[in-house]
Amino acid sequence: MYGRLLPAVILALLTAASACFAGYSDTGGVSQSIDGSSGQIDWENINSSGSVYIGYYGFSGTSSATIDSGSSVDVEGLYIGYDSDNEGTLTLSGQGTEWNSGYNDDAIGGLGKGTLNVLDGAAYTSLTSTIIGNSNQGTVVVDNATFEIDSYLYLNKYSSDADNSSLTVTGGGTASAQGLIDIRYNSAALNVEDGSMYANEIFVNSSAVININIGLKGSLELGSASSTQTISDFLANGFTGGGSYDLKIWNDGSYADYSSLTENADYKVEDGVLFVPEPATFSLLFLGGAGLIRRR
Repeated sequence: MYGRLLPAVILALLTAASACFAGYSDTGGVSQSIDGSSGQIDWENINSSGSVYIGYYGFSGTSSATIDSGSSVDVEGLYIGYDSDNEGTLTLSGQGTEWNSGYNDDAIGGLGKGTLNVLDGAAYTSLTSTIIGNSNQGTVVVDNATFEIDSYLYLNKYSSDADNSSLTVTGGGTASAQGLIDIRYNSAALNVEDGSMYANEIFVNSSAVININIGLKGSLELGSASSTQTISDFLANGFTGGGSYDLKIWNDGSYADYSSLTENADYKVEDGVLFVPEPATFSLLFLGGAGLIRRR
């Protein structure tokens, strides 16, 4: 008897397991708005003409959603931490997992705090601008994944209440904004620990500060500085606005202000790319191995 029941039990367990890993999950407070009307989201039948809200009106506390297992979402816009009474988090995880936003600006950190995690081979793409810190703090982590914006990337955009927003690239990830990286208020951070970050230019408003940390395996490329070979030219051509920047580079176990380091030894600028050379690079240079400089 038990021998006949065992296959049925195993089948039931496998069915339950597959349901748990369907690729979409959320904890509540997640809604989709289509033509001005909002309702509970149906991840399996999401409408690409609507926008997704994580942390919607009327839901206090923490809202979160996870997209994984190679699933994909196509929508017009994304708002994380939409309501002031809510803190929202969206996690994209796994090879083949994709989030594609259309022509509404995405906001990570609306009236409430917002976090976007793009992990382990997942990809986030926006056809227009993305705001990290709209009216509250926004946080984006790109770990062994891709974060691509076809227009501007804003940090702390609309309100002086937005502060300490950040974009971190690690695990060999990539982040790019085809337009400007634009910092409007207070303090924000760009951390390229391990991976690459690209933008055409970095604009820092007169009332803002941008903290930039370039890790041992990180690189920052600025299109407007593409012909530069020195740090002074890189900064002069790649940074605009009346605000200030604090540029630190990984050296000897910690981040140090670039001005205290030695250019072409502790860091290097080549064709508009700022990076930390591998230790062997400069030994090879003296041996005529200039072509082996690591580029990103």
